[in-house]
Parts: sequence; C-alpha cells; structure tokens
Amino acid sequence: MKNLKAILAALTIFTFLFTACKSPERLLESGNYDYTIDRSIRKIAGKKKKDPAYVAALEEAFERATKADMRRIETLKREGSGNYWVQVHNVEQGIARRQSKVSPLLPLEDKRGYQATFSFVRIDEMLTESRQNAAEFYYVRGNSFMNAARRGDKNAARSAHNILAKTKEYFDNYKDRANLMQEAHRLGIVHVLYTTENRAGTSLPRGFDQEMRSVSVRDFNTFWKTYYSQPVKGIVMDYRVVMSVEEIRAGREEYRERAYVDLKDIKDGYTYVLDNNGNVLKDTLGNDIKVDRIVTISASVLETYQYKNAVVKGRLEYFDARTNEKTYSDVIVAEAIFDNYAATFVGDRRALSSDSRRHIGNSPRPFPTDSQLIMTAARKMRPVIKSKMGNRDLTPRIAVIAGN
Repeated sequence: MKNLKAILAALTIFTFLFTACKSPERLLESGNYDYTIDRSIRKIAGKKKKDPAYVAALEEAFERATKADMRRIETLKREGSGNYWVQVHNVEQGIARRQSKVSPLLPLEDKRGYQATFSFVRIDEMLTESRQNAAEFYYVRGNSFMNAARRGDKNAARSAHNILAKTKEYFDNYKDRANLMQEAHRLGIVHVLYTTENRAGTSLPRGFDQEMRSVSVRDFNTFWKTYYSQPVKGIVMDYRVVMSVEEIRAGREEYRERAYVDLKDIKDGYTYVLDNNGNVLKDTLGNDIKVDRIVTISASVLETYQYKNAVVKGRLEYFDARTNEKTYSDVIVAEAIFDNYAATFVGDRRALSSDSRRHIGNSPRPFPTDSQLIMTAARKMRPVIKSKMGNRDLTPRIAVIAGN
C-alpha cells in the first residue's frame, strides 16, 4: 500500500511538471482551454514585456473556449429537456468568470507590439435570463410535489422542500419560495410519540415509571423528525414508540464466609556453611561462606463476601400509528449488582497476598433493598434505550417524479 501511494504521488508530480513545462502551443493542443488561459495569464500578468507566445495562446484559447461554450448553450436550448436552463446558467457562469480574468489585462499587447483581440459576450443579459429560468424550473418542480404533500405524502413534502431550496442559488427570495418551504417542512415532519407500559404483572417501585419516561425525547429531534412524551392536540402521530417493562426480578441476599491462610517465604538473616567437621567453609579469598536463611510466614484470613442483584427486562417497540403495524422490536436487559468483600486477618501482614490486602480493612455493608437495586437497573437501562432510539431511521424514501 505504501509503495502504491508513493507511485501515485510520483505520477502526480510528474504530470504536474510535464504540464507546467508544456509550451503554449502544446497547451492549446491539449484542448484544456481554461487551464491554458490561467497559465498564460500567470506568465504575462504584471510584466511590461509580455511573451508573444503566451499572449497568442491566451487569445486563441479564449476564442476557442467561448465558441465551444456558445455551441453548448445553443445545443441545450435546442434540446430543451429537463433542467436545461440550470445547465445553461452553469455554462454562462463559466463564460463570465473567463471574461473577468481577461478584462483587467486589456488592452493586451505583447513585446513585439501585437495587440490581441478578444470578443466578449454580453453575458450579463444572458445570465439574467438563465438565472430567472433556472430558478423558475426549480420553483415549478418543487410546486409539482406540493399537492401530494398536502394530501399527506411526507416523501413528496421533503422532495418539495429540497427542490425549492435550490432556487436560493439564483435568488435569495424568489416568489413565495420561503413560505412554500416552511409549509413543505411542516408537512414532511415525522411525529413520534414515546410512551411506557408495565407488562411485568407486578407493581413497579416508586419512581420507576418516571425513570423510564425521563428519556429526553428532544435529543432525538432532527429537521425531519420530532418526538413527544405525550399526545399534542392538533398533531397526528406517525409512529408510537412503546418502552414496556416485561420482567422485574430481585435476587436474594447472599452472605458467604471463607477462611484461608496466606503463606510466603521470606529471607530472615543468614547462616554459615559448615564442612563435615562442623567448621565454617571459606571461599578462595578466605572469607566465610554464608547463605540466606529462608523462613515461612503466615497470615490467617477471614473473608466475607456479600452479593445481590436485580434484573429489569423490557422491550422497545415501534408502531405505525395509522395502521398499528409493528415496525421494530428489540429486547433490552439491564442488571444491577451489589457485591462487597470484607476481610480481617491474624498473623504476619507481610504474608498477605495482593488480593487479600485489597479486602483487608473493608467492613460488611447493609444490603440495598429490592427497590433500590431495581431503580439502579432502570437507570442503567435508560442510556441503552436512548442509543437504540437514536439509531432508528424513520426517514421516508424520497418520492420520485418523472423528469427529476
């Protein structure tokens, strides 16, 4: 991969250098007239003695480019299909840009005294016409979706909004485009109602339902989607989102004790090495030979372990509010766990293992109530609900009308 990137980079540099080194005549022959114009202008701009070759190349490239664009405009107008005025306007903008580059250089004379001739197009009038017609094209097309949008087609409303927005490329305020876009936006919004249900067959702890409802539905709102936590008068919902609690289970309190002994070998001074006669052995330098004395130390540990858990299981479901058809369903499970280690010891602290040291000094704690653990599980469930709701795509497909 690195070799491929290096080769591509080298080719890019080579292509740039090759193009940069082309003579004006070669640039013209390449057919890239706008590049020829730009390069020629860079070569002669600001110089008193202007290179005749680049002046001639600029003159010829300008004429060829203008003629090619005018032919393209005539072809588009003659064929007159679809959004041809949009294409015409784009071509005319290219002509305008090209003329604005050359205009500051006029009158243009090379160092031999030759004065170049440039035939400018009366582009302002042409741009006015094409801009008006391009804006009208998008305005009419956007309006063509509005009747369906007003009959409840949210896809058509979104298409109308997107197309009408393109008129702003030509006019900040075109006819009643702004009002139509506001209407299209209002008609294209998907309205979603979020509710909770208890299907667990048992009463919920106090505050549980509020915890489930405290999901901030406004976090899911987008330009085309609005969530509600309760019905709103005058707004017809498109989807219902139901977060149902199907199972609540709190485990029993577990209390276990375990006694064990930690052992460790440590160095405790040294002893002399004796020969068979009980005399201290010497090394080659005459020093007494000593070895470490290893002793085993111990610590008796009494460990207490407490455990209790609670599980909340629910289901997140999306329904088409008009047909009541279920469009999405997913199970959500959250577990809250209380566990606590406490330990005491008798003996030599140095013998304690790292695990034992971590628990020494801790004390047994009161077990949480069932309700407390269940509420903890509910709080853990909330971000999962938000994640799944945030990932749901409720955007309708964009409607397609012939000629788009």
